[in-house]
Amino acid sequence: MLVVKNLYVKYPETTEYALKNISFSSTPGELVLIAGPSGSGKTTLARAIAGFIPSFYKAEISGEIKLFNRDPISEGISSLRGIVGFVGQNPEMFVTSLTVFEEIALPLINLGYPKEYILKRVKEVARDLGIYDLLDRLTLELSAGQLQKVSIASALALNPKVLVLDEPLARLDKISSRFISSLLKKIARKSKIVLVFEHHLDEILPLADKVIVLNRGKKMCEGTPREVVEHLLNIDVPEITEAFYLAGFKNLPISVMEAVKHYDSIKKRLV
Repeated sequence: MLVVKNLYVKYPETTEYALKNISFSSTPGELVLIAGPSGSGKTTLARAIAGFIPSFYKAEISGEIKLFNRDPISEGISSLRGIVGFVGQNPEMFVTSLTVFEEIALPLINLGYPKEYILKRVKEVARDLGIYDLLDRLTLELSAGQLQKVSIASALALNPKVLVLDEPLARLDKISSRFISSLLKKIARKSKIVLVFEHHLDEILPLADKVIVLNRGKKMCEGTPREVVEHLLNIDVPEITEAFYLAGFKNLPISVMEAVKHYDSIKKRLV
């Protein structure tokens, strides 16, 4: 289980807190979407949960973070080894290997897994992400979207209990975004906690079990996609939601499928 309670974060030489009194929880099986505009605190919250604050990013931090009884604030990032997988919004900053195979295998190699298991696990993850044909490619040759998928594969290699993804859809086209969003939903259903920090919501919002909306470091609201959609109108919403909103509809769909059903029900009432 993940518990975040009364979390405050302030970076050095700043007067404002990046996060102010953030509290929420999540249980295995949930896909949690953390949404908000740029500067809302999404990346800071992702870094704190993954243990990068204060281990790598120096900041004042107070409150509580517990991931399956581990405390990254007091115990450090090493306490989360094998528990948390992290994918940053700039994957090129984290890639250290020459080939795709080596990049996915690196976490397993570092922990001393047997060669046979590493080969099997890398191939499994690559197939799941649709990048099996990239295993022999150089990481320097990959597009931004391909590199994002490789970073996700590397994070999944250790089969973590919690997967933290900071803007995982930012560099993907619509087809890839839909594929990754569906994959993240499937991963969550395998008794994982998947935390997606994102403001490109077209594909991921309808799939979320819970949505937390941040703005200026504060939690504005929390609920199902349906419960929070109106709070996202000034931040970002799926294009279909925006279209219905601009057309004056009060019952806003969060997916194309919902929009079709809504439109059909309107036609029936007019006939």
